[in-house]
Order: sequence, then structure tokens, then C-alpha cells
Amino acid sequence: MFDDPEIGAELQRLAAADPLEPISSSALLERGRRGRRRRRALSIGGLVAGLAAAVVVASLLPDLTINDGAPANTSSPAVDGSLPVADRTKIVKVAKDYQEFQENAFTAVPGIPRREAGAGQQGHHG
Repeated sequence: MFDDPEIGAELQRLAAADPLEPISSSALLERGRRGRRRRRALSIGGLVAGLAAAVVVASLLPDLTINDGAPANTSSPAVDGSLPVADRTKIVKVAKDYQEFQENAFTAVPGIPRREAGAGQQGHHG
């Protein structure tokens, strides 16, 4: 960098005319703590506002349960603990759909042995 005595003298004059105050480490720490508290309070406030917005949106949505067109079942289970007929029907339907999926998910590939034989595991029980 170019060293010009005129620029150096001007910088010395400016430094003498406007001296810096001594740096206080405790003041810097307090300022940092205030900023940290402010950011924490704002983030918690944002979280609460976001949660409240989600609750409002959820309360405005219609009942999205699958009832095959029937109104939502708000009745509680019977005293003996059995489920209403509509709920039992849903459980049976889901179980049947899952069983069909399991049966049809994996089809045999011609020339490839099935189960343990296909994985080279036949006779290696240990």
C-alpha cells in the first residue's frame, strides 16, 4: 500500500480530534444478552402465533374422517366396550384391503425361486 505522509498526518489529526472511548467488556456482554433475550422472546412468540394459526385452520376445516358418506360418528363405545357397527365395518374393510395388498404386492417372477431358496438361504438354518 502507498505510504503518503500527508494522509498519515491527516489520520493522526482525525484520531486526536475524535478519540474512541475505552471498550467496556461488561457493556458488550450486557448488550449481547439483551439481544439474545429479545430474539428468544420473538422466536417463542412466533411459535405461539404459528400454533394458534394452525389450530384456527384446523377448526375451520370440515370433518375429514372417512365415513362412506355417513355423518361423523360421535357416539362413544358401548358400555360392554364393543365398537359401533360402522367402526367394526371400517376395521374389517381395512384388514381385508391390507390382506389383498399383501397377496398381490409380490408376484412370482418366472425362473426365480421363492422365499428362502431365492435368497440362497435354503438349508442354512442356524
